[in-house]
Amino acid sequence: MTISAAASVMPQLSGDESSDCKFCALHSFEPLLLESRSGSLVPSVGSMVEGWLLAFPAVHVLSLADLSFDDWDGFSELLENARSLLRGAYGSTVMFEHGSAGVGRLAACGVDHAHMHLVPLDIDLRAAISNLAGELGEFEWTRIEGRVEPIAEEDYIFISDRTGSWVTRSSHLPSQVVRRAIALELGISEWDWKKDARPGTVSSTRARLRDI
Repeated sequence: MTISAAASVMPQLSGDESSDCKFCALHSFEPLLLESRSGSLVPSVGSMVEGWLLAFPAVHVLSLADLSFDDWDGFSELLENARSLLRGAYGSTVMFEHGSAGVGRLAACGVDHAHMHLVPLDIDLRAAISNLAGELGEFEWTRIEGRVEPIAEEDYIFISDRTGSWVTRSSHLPSQVVRRAIALELGISEWDWKKDARPGTVSSTRARLRDI
């Protein structure tokens, strides 16, 4: 599979909110690793490991639970292609999403456009998050099959790892919960992508995946 910044196939945007969102036009300022009519794939700013990717849907929504069934089907195909790419380059991969119930909420981590994290790690994310209980409290997880269903005014965290796919919900989720857990697991002190962009790791990811 050859990964390149393909010619744009993004749909036309409509509405004031999407026209103000730079992630709706990601291809205009960020070289893409993978692109389809359903979304795009880029290395994640603040990557704590090489191979950390973000998948953005082409449709402007705040969480992936808000995608229509047709848009979700197309985006799921992009996610599977991304996971296949990472498995070939790095091995086991986990996925997670901080799903936001509104603009500007902490759960969105500063990005008011839905996105899925894909990280080449083989860890139990629920166990890693439980190590933050003293700081953030306990989270109750529900196993799910398929997509997350939206619930009004509730943020959520979706995770998918070797134990299955799970969701937890809250009216006010803290920021970057899973990033904090992964940082703790890896022994990294700075978990906030806004404080450490880690451009070297982003560059090495792009170089590694460019010709696969």
